[in-house]
Amino acid sequence: MFSGFFHDIRYGLRQLSRQPLFTAVATLLLALGIGANTAIFSVVDSVLLKPLPYPDADRLFFVRVRDMSGGEPALPNMLEYLALEKGIASAEAVGAILGQPFNLKWDGRSMYVIGGFASPKFFDALGLKLMAGRPFHPEEYQSGRNQAVYFMQRFWTDRLGGDAGLLGKTVEMEKETHVVAGILPSLPGEIQLPDAVVPLPVTRDMVEAYERRSMVVAVRLKAGATKELANEEIRAIYRRLGEETPQSSRNREGYLVPAAEFWRGNAHQPLTVLSLAVALVLLLACANLAGLLLARASSRLREMAIRAALGASQIQVFRQMITESVLLALLGGAVGTAAAGWALGELKAWPGMRLPRMDQAELNWHALLFALGISLAAGILFGLAPAVSVLRLDLTAALNEESRGASAGRGRRWLRGALVGFEVALCTVLLVGSGLLWRSYHRLSSADMGFRPDSVLLLRTMLPEAAYPDDAAREAFQREALERLRSLPGVLQASIAAYPPLANVNWPCMFRIPGHAEAGELQLVAYNTVSPGYFSTIGAELRAGRDFAESDTRDAPKVLIISETFRDQYFPGQDPVGREIEYVLLGEHSRGTVIGVVGDIAFDRPDNVRRAMIYESFTQRPWAFPIFALKTAGPPRQVAPAVTKALAALAPDVAVDQVSELSTRVARSTGHHTAALTLFGAFSLVAVLLSAVGLYGVLALSVAQRRREIGVRMALGATPDRIRAMVLRYGLSLAGVGSLCGLAASPLAGIMLEKMVYGVRAFDPAVYAGVALLLVAISAGAAVAPALRAARLEPAAALRE
Repeated sequence: MFSGFFHDIRYGLRQLSRQPLFTAVATLLLALGIGANTAIFSVVDSVLLKPLPYPDADRLFFVRVRDMSGGEPALPNMLEYLALEKGIASAEAVGAILGQPFNLKWDGRSMYVIGGFASPKFFDALGLKLMAGRPFHPEEYQSGRNQAVYFMQRFWTDRLGGDAGLLGKTVEMEKETHVVAGILPSLPGEIQLPDAVVPLPVTRDMVEAYERRSMVVAVRLKAGATKELANEEIRAIYRRLGEETPQSSRNREGYLVPAAEFWRGNAHQPLTVLSLAVALVLLLACANLAGLLLARASSRLREMAIRAALGASQIQVFRQMITESVLLALLGGAVGTAAAGWALGELKAWPGMRLPRMDQAELNWHALLFALGISLAAGILFGLAPAVSVLRLDLTAALNEESRGASAGRGRRWLRGALVGFEVALCTVLLVGSGLLWRSYHRLSSADMGFRPDSVLLLRTMLPEAAYPDDAAREAFQREALERLRSLPGVLQASIAAYPPLANVNWPCMFRIPGHAEAGELQLVAYNTVSPGYFSTIGAELRAGRDFAESDTRDAPKVLIISETFRDQYFPGQDPVGREIEYVLLGEHSRGTVIGVVGDIAFDRPDNVRRAMIYESFTQRPWAFPIFALKTAGPPRQVAPAVTKALAALAPDVAVDQVSELSTRVARSTGHHTAALTLFGAFSLVAVLLSAVGLYGVLALSVAQRRREIGVRMALGATPDRIRAMVLRYGLSLAGVGSLCGLAASPLAGIMLEKMVYGVRAFDPAVYAGVALLLVAISAGAAVAPALRAARLEPAAALRE
């Protein structure tokens, strides 16, 4: 048995070496399909399949909160976290972290640090143990006494030099002394945790800031406890809170989300789409190779008949053909795996593929086993049809019939035609998907975002609380900073905001309008604070009233600007200018007068502009984390060094971070669309080429094998025009049947894209019509050359062959 198997391998290798062009083409086709699938699988394996690096990660969950009246899921607030910490009996540990940037002074320079306040049980819930150092002391969780800090190993190594002697020493954070209590391990592939963590103090203001839903609450269940039991306990907690503190939790319900799902977010959606796309490309390559092998089998009928005459059974011939196709697939898989390594490096470096744990993607043994598996499957798949066609033939009779161009040849022509139809159908699905993605991307990129991003530079800063403890100190710094920046060459305008457009940051604010029908109800609205001139800096337009002015100081009456959507929702058909609004921000109650209405500004996507917003003047509420927005005369990056230098000269203790262009934010906001469109479009282009080549090959082979028949037809009076029409009709019928099947299946692909990629519409008549016309043009182009060749045949020469 084994000797026969090794004989088949040796014989197959000899056959492939005798036809180097065929072997090279087949290898490249397979390398393309297998390489693309292996690269995408490596990303899927890292982002979706690889387990989280926390101990017993299946017991780790995070809490989300849904609003029973609708809206996006949110995080718990401080009041809800405190109730969850004490009320989940099935939990082994419940902890929380509250994000908070810090200004760290180290080695004579200030640096912006991604930080957070952690509760006593947060790292127990994650299952993380200190790599070095001591636990936070209980008294360090009190406000004013929480001046200890943990650093993550990665930050400690990369930014602080990895000095082990740092433990127990003090560093300056927020102009205050903090003791370095410990180093937390950075686990391979972990989702980014804060670089610096201090104990979480619980204050009354934090508890009463009901609208601040930013507590990341981790829950580690006890061994044997179920998610369903914990969810029932959480629902009971929220029912009680809704009755006791309706302004916080009424009509809200908490629930657990598995840690892997919490971290990855919506990353599975584009990866699922791309996985299906590369699978279709591999199927196309297999269909093309099956057609090539069918043609090759036709030319080897004499060889097979001789082998049969020498005693080889049809099963042995079948096994030999399958062996050759598997050898081809393994060769293509080896080349494809090497190509996948290169493609994976390009994908990891591509800004469009910003996915969790993307940097951990690699060609590990999982990916190699996957490549081997799909190589073997592809070899059997594309080799099966040609091998079966031989298995079902009487080789001696088939040889005689093939030499006359008789029915057996027609049977294999039918099979080749079916393969081409299958290719065209798959190509149609990919083209429709690309068209739907392109239409979605076009709508996003051409949407009116409410601002103009060109020539706008953004710089994020942070004012240390100890150096700038109150509004007066922050206002003084910001006034001086704006004056200096406006005087720089190349800077046309300078302004400040709490956050810029497309930041996907939501500072919630509760408000009510005196005299309004629902004046007794506090309602939720998005909030931002901006300086005078901010709207003109980013190109936003005032629809009514005036902009903030420098005269709107902290001592002056509070003034507000509202968005168009806010006006339409709460002042329909009225002039809101001059009306008063009561609002609560971070527990502080205020009252302001509306002085203007500004056009809606995109919040998280270019087309998501309809958002009720309240803007407060930066001169009346200076923020501790100001984002500077500068309108420049030339490319923004050219003035960035001068801007950072000016700020450093003004306040060396203020860290400058995330220097970027507003146009870059626009590009990033459509990053998933761009990535999906680019890759899907590339795969569709490959599909078009494969389909066109497959159709051309079938028609060219058909003409070559039907020379005798065509000669007879011409001898009996058929004109060249009729011969051309016959070949064109055959080619267009193959493409037409495939296109119709593909168009019938495309709505299913469109529905899937609609669910997985925001903004895609499953049914777009323009896309479907465009794809149909494109396929007609490609099919006609592929059929022209064989049709012309058939029409030029000399009848006498064809009959003599």
